Amino acid sequence: MPSGKTPTYQVNYSDLVRQRLQQLGQRAKQLGFGADFIASLQHVDDRLHAEPKQVGEPYQYLAHLGLSVQIAGTPYFYLRFAIDEGRSLVYVIDCVGSARIE
Repeated sequence: MPSGKTPTYQVNYSDLVRQRLQQLGQRAKQLGFGADFIASLQHVDDRLHAEPKQVGEPYQYLAHLGLSVQIAGTPYFYLRFAIDEGRSLVYVIDCVGSARIE
């Protein structure tokens, strides 16, 4: 790998996931832990850009698409995402709130 740089991944959030994260963020703010929610989301997003295979747990492999699907949780939400290592892409495909927010 040239210059020893860590590969970076492009992270794509579906519109539904973006909307759900905004709703969960609003709810977290109402409950008094909006800053913690944002910090948690930023941490996960940073790791998805840098090392997605190290985020969460393997869930399934979609061989026909060449995608590894992983699931990850935080105190505030859970994500399901697919990794395309060949293209350095991450697709965040699902998000649900944790019991702390719902």
